Amino acid sequence: MWTDGKYDEMDGKNYSVYSRHRHCFLLFIPSHLPVGDYEVTVKHSCSRFPKRLVHVQVIFDVEQSYRSGVRKRGAGGLQPFEMDEYLYNDLGYLWLEDYAIRWDYAVASMAVQRARIEIEKRMNENERRHTHLYARALTRYVGDPLTPGRVLQGRWDGMYDDGTSPFLWGSSAQIFNLWLPHRNTVKYGQCWVFAALLTSLLRSRGIPARTVTNYQSLHDRGLADNRLSVLRQYDKIQQSDELVWNFHVWSEAWMARSDLKQPAYWNAVDATPQEPSPLAVGNHYQTGPAYVPYVKQNLPHDVNYDTKFVTAEVNGRRWCPITGAYVSGTIGLNIITKVPGRGDGVYSYNNPLFITGNYKHLIGKRSTDSKILLPPPYSGCRRENGLRLSASPEIPSVGQTFNLFVTQGNTSVPESSLLVLMEPIVYTSQSLGIVRLFLESSYITVTEDDYLPYLRNTTIFKFKVGVCNSSGHFVFHDALLLRLAYDSLSIQVTRKETGSDSVDLVVTVSFDNPFSISLTGVLLSVFAPSFDVSTEHLRDLPPATSLAHSVTVGCGSTTGSRFILATLDTAETFRSVRGYATVDCTVTNGR
Repeated sequence: MWTDGKYDEMDGKNYSVYSRHRHCFLLFIPSHLPVGDYEVTVKHSCSRFPKRLVHVQVIFDVEQSYRSGVRKRGAGGLQPFEMDEYLYNDLGYLWLEDYAIRWDYAVASMAVQRARIEIEKRMNENERRHTHLYARALTRYVGDPLTPGRVLQGRWDGMYDDGTSPFLWGSSAQIFNLWLPHRNTVKYGQCWVFAALLTSLLRSRGIPARTVTNYQSLHDRGLADNRLSVLRQYDKIQQSDELVWNFHVWSEAWMARSDLKQPAYWNAVDATPQEPSPLAVGNHYQTGPAYVPYVKQNLPHDVNYDTKFVTAEVNGRRWCPITGAYVSGTIGLNIITKVPGRGDGVYSYNNPLFITGNYKHLIGKRSTDSKILLPPPYSGCRRENGLRLSASPEIPSVGQTFNLFVTQGNTSVPESSLLVLMEPIVYTSQSLGIVRLFLESSYITVTEDDYLPYLRNTTIFKFKVGVCNSSGHFVFHDALLLRLAYDSLSIQVTRKETGSDSVDLVVTVSFDNPFSISLTGVLLSVFAPSFDVSTEHLRDLPPATSLAHSVTVGCGSTTGSRFILATLDTAETFRSVRGYATVDCTVTNGR
């Protein structure tokens, strides 16, 4: 329990002692009292109005996380350093593709606290009494499109002109501050933003929480095989693909499940609106809390909300209609989260905690390399002895011309029958349509002109090779996914010790424009070791020219080896161009 900003506990009992105006009194809190904010008042017979004695904030029992839990080798509960991470730490990483962004959960900020209070006003008492129902309700109020006044609206088509790009958010407080004044839904978010908001709200109400990333995450549409596999329609030009997202981010909440009679452990909770939950009255878009051990065991407990949905995300199977075989091992390649702690080394984008084994039984050697190239090459379903498609270079850069090669298998297809289709693909695997046909050639050159118009929406392109049969239908043979890479920003850092207890850093960022057009709306952001962010709008960058700009940031109270991130955003690029550097924030003056 929190009382006037201070936490009181007395031998684990549910009462607190207050001292006010030289008078002491005991306040007994019933164990069934719903969480929320309460005012304790007293009314004297000689007064017409009650007098406020104290403000009480009832939270969920944090101590149960120490006392209860299932962990490897029989150890119980969360450790103190994990509790510090999953309840009180504002600063974390959210992994997207082959990079991570830093996020400020702002747990103790007024924005998060006020947003949580406003959301709780909409909940019923049952939702505020049970942790699993509380967490599930949060997913509805954060992102469900059927809920009026939800916090955040999702958008995945790159059209963000009437709002903010999901890639530009960096703090939960930013979004809640925009939502709070009039409860107008904020535009726009994608999965990692929904997850970060949910994690902030859970932590602020005393529920340990973290964000996790699942690579090659199946967006389950329930098309076949008990919602665990998907039908791929390769032989149709206009197709509805299976939507295997390159990555997907959700939250985990640590809680005991009284409804399942299970001890405290991680539960998957997702505020991203994907599909309506079959257990949600009114078909609301909600996912979880799915008890993670049940996900791993593939237990069909209906009361364990949306377990099948999460099981499909991490362990679904692809079915190839051409070969009639299942393609295993391609869903849920790795599941990662931030390493708990606040010391040197844990704030590193390439040092995640791998938790894949929590969700699925590992077969063979699993990769522990977070620098996974995503998406992986499009494989697992191709016509036997058919045409094959390859690219050179294998990882083209933006602004670069690259080549595609069509080779024959054990078949002989006349070159005049060859057809290669080009489709821009967003990271959720949705196609933006066929934008180019390459005809009658086994050697294809793809230039900047072919892909530049779509780089505001995506850097991923699917190429499919096949032939047109006598009926004029496209017959699929093979496919390839390519993600165009941006060159990293070049960063040089110079230390300037300004006193006995602080270090300033002069960060010089360099970048070469790889395009044949000018880059406009240039925004440079430098994330300091103190977690302050310096942003500057710079001049337009003409084609084939270089940018060099210096920014001064501080180390703050941090010491030792620290991490600096710089990002460059423009109106013509879909994702931030990024660069990293390690600096020493140790003060040496006077030594």
